[in-house]
Amino acid sequence: MQRTNSMLISFTFVLVLLCIISCYSVMADCGCNYKSGGCYIRVEADVGYACKCHYVGFWTCSGEQTFCLDPSSPYCHNPDDSKKSCILGGGDCGGY
Repeated sequence: MQRTNSMLISFTFVLVLLCIISCYSVMADCGCNYKSGGCYIRVEADVGYACKCHYVGFWTCSGEQTFCLDPSSPYCHNPDDSKKSCILGGGDCGGY
């Protein structure tokens, strides 16, 4: 009985770990650069997501993939490196 419980706990742990890894790969980072005034998208988000740019200091920006502020927007269905796509991510878009 204890062996069965131990196997069940191990299986559950592996399953949870795989779910976490899967979620992380879906929320991969996009890319943002700095230009005078703020950030702009360099590498767009995946389809169905938006890129949220962050100014991190010393004329550097980073980007993270996030859920679209407006999921019905055409820029959510087909993200690009435009200011409208950047605004959809809700981050720093001052480099446009």
